[in-house]
Amino acid sequence: MSGLTRHASPVQGPQGLAWDGATIWLTSVANGCLYAIDLQTWSIQREFVRPSDSLGITYTGSDFRLILAPAIDEPDLERDHRYVYRF
Repeated sequence: MSGLTRHASPVQGPQGLAWDGATIWLTSVANGCLYAIDLQTWSIQREFVRPSDSLGITYTGSDFRLILAPAIDEPDLERDHRYVYRF
């Protein structure tokens, strides 16, 4: 396959991935943060600490939607309250 380049993740536990046309945005399951990744150096440009763990991300064309989940001690569907936030 031509045109494909493989890069190691600049963050531990990469999970959600989005592209806004200029920057790659990446969430980390290891610490719940959101990162802006520089495409030229494949390094972290900015780090955003969210109020809850960031699980997933998508770009809508004008902003982002993040799935945030407050930490719970053990799996419990009654207490697992995930929310979609606009960023």
